[in-house]
Amino acid sequence: FTATASATVVPPGLVMSPVNVAATEGVQFSGAVATFTDQDGNTSLGGPSYPYQATIDCGDGTPPTAGTVTGNGTFTVSGIHNYATEGSKPITVTVTDSDGYTPGTTTATASIVSSMTGIPVTFTPTETMPFVGTVASFSDADTGRSPTVYSANIDWGDGTVTPATAITPNGGGGFDVSGTHTYADERFQNVSVSISDPGSTITVASRAKIADID
Repeated sequence: FTATASATVVPPGLVMSPVNVAATEGVQFSGAVATFTDQDGNTSLGGPSYPYQATIDCGDGTPPTAGTVTGNGTFTVSGIHNYATEGSKPITVTVTDSDGYTPGTTTATASIVSSMTGIPVTFTPTETMPFVGTVASFSDADTGRSPTVYSANIDWGDGTVTPATAITPNGGGGFDVSGTHTYADERFQNVSVSISDPGSTITVASRAKIADID
């Protein structure tokens, strides 16, 4: 009697690790999105037998792009991308090995923040008199944009919410948000200004120091 047996040999593969990304909407990100090692023992990109090809799906509906692979032993996949909106997106990274084994895949997370930074303003209306002026300012890391891409709403803190009357460039390289409102009584009043661009919204906490008319 002769017994025979067979075994399935699992080929060595790639061990992938994600690298999470912090990005700003409208501003190009460039950096690492994953690392990997090769279980077949390869530690070099120099030999023709071990080239790696990487693709990166940035999770925002744009087509996947080629990644750049660098390193020695522990390899890094890097990419470039510009996110149009703030939020959280999955980044799927796939690396193929010329050995022909199953590609390695990992998913990182991109945390995208607004390109706008709010600047609070303390302004001084007078009770029962119409106030017209700046209620908040902001800057934008996505430079060169027209004021027409922004909109704003002003919560005056007394139950009244109105759209901004104007958003205009200021001398500091940013923008001023203006509005008009009449307060009934003197007091200090918190004012919330919501500023939006096509991809994000920020809120600026300003303050009205309402003076007595007498």
